[in-house]
Amino acid sequence: MKNKLTVAAILSVLLSLVYGYSQFDLLLTDMYVCAVSNDGMVSGYIEHEGPYYLWNPDTGQFTNIGGSSDSGGADFSADGNYLAGSAYTAFPSPEGGHHRGLEMARYNVSTGVWTTLGNLGMGPSVGWAISSDGKTVAGVAYDSVESISAVAWNESEGLINLGNDTTYTTVSDISYDGSIIVGFQLVNSSIGSAVWRKNPAGGYLPLEPLLLSPIESPDDPSQELGIPLAISASGEWIGGSGSSLTNYLPWIWSEATGCIVLGNLDDGEYVGGAVNGMDYHGNKVIGRFQETNKPPIPFIWTPEHGLRNLNTYATQSLGVGLAGTTIRSATISDNGEYIAGMTFDPSSDKERAYRLKIGNTSTPEEVLIPAALSLDRIYPNPFTDETKIEYNLKEAAPVRLSIYNQRGQLVRKLVSECKVAGTHTVSWNGSDTKGRKVSSGIYFAHLNSGNFNSQKKLIYLSD
Repeated sequence: MKNKLTVAAILSVLLSLVYGYSQFDLLLTDMYVCAVSNDGMVSGYIEHEGPYYLWNPDTGQFTNIGGSSDSGGADFSADGNYLAGSAYTAFPSPEGGHHRGLEMARYNVSTGVWTTLGNLGMGPSVGWAISSDGKTVAGVAYDSVESISAVAWNESEGLINLGNDTTYTTVSDISYDGSIIVGFQLVNSSIGSAVWRKNPAGGYLPLEPLLLSPIESPDDPSQELGIPLAISASGEWIGGSGSSLTNYLPWIWSEATGCIVLGNLDDGEYVGGAVNGMDYHGNKVIGRFQETNKPPIPFIWTPEHGLRNLNTYATQSLGVGLAGTTIRSATISDNGEYIAGMTFDPSSDKERAYRLKIGNTSTPEEVLIPAALSLDRIYPNPFTDETKIEYNLKEAAPVRLSIYNQRGQLVRKLVSECKVAGTHTVSWNGSDTKGRKVSSGIYFAHLNSGNFNSQKKLIYLSD
């Protein structure tokens, strides 16, 4: 049976003929793609330990920008003006003098300058991820001879050690404003998830494990999800690698929903699934299935259409020819307009970089809290007996308003029903779901309606 092109695919082909842009660009052979920006610029490297390269869609040219890809990196800020990676610098030597080593760095595309960001004094550091606004870089650094620690750098505080003395920690991704970082920890040879949240007082709060549901006990390792590999720029959604808890299928997670297993592809039963990227609001999710001794199978997931083979999506839904190649990996821009990664070219028996234009559904320049939903006031705050939480809806909608503690555990659900448009007020007296008074400390009021979320801090002082 012949495949039928959708109306959108036909229009896409006609537009490309009229305006001359290419939906699918094959780039360098053997270039490993790291990231793609909102304007379609692609970053990557050709040789391990070699320099980074940028591909400019306006000129079609590659530029050697220096730095060192020894440990990966080359993640873009949303506007494509900053890049996280590593660059060589001089380290003090124990025997005196200096030696050359790697240090996490940020590259300014406009000026063409790498700026090194520091280390923990015991060796190299590496930048792996950058916030969409370009102001926070996350990576890893040696904090002793044999221990590696997750680190973050921002413009106001400098380098921050996210690790501790008992675990090996590393980072995977970071939200738009650097307020949430995801990664993993290694404790007693066991790999566990890790989430760091910005501390209003400075730095980051101690890492939290990511649980199947926000209400599960953090002391129950059987409820801990696989390694988080991606976070939406908005901070709403986290995605990661499958584990026994999800039947080794890819998953996404939010505070409002807990874990959502994305399922399997229609053309087979695959294992080893993992999410490795998503757009600003988590409406487009990118990942792949990787089984032992088999080529990877990339996928795209959307709430409307579920999980689809990325090759099938490109050729049938978008009507894009892949020039005889097969897509094997993918990353996605924050605005959801571009996908880039590696293809396999059977004519040369080599991998080749590509960029695919798929259309825009998310806008990183949006404010984090949409105008249709806002958490306006909490008063008094701090409080001892009772506080009032005020929120506003511009139209009728189902609403969930809940209180969480600093570990992401549900304390009390205050609202879970459809509300009319207008201003609403609900009270909280510092008690949990069983009516017991909570201890003094910082809590968070989380308001959710559909894909829209708003959160504010409140401080409870017990009598």
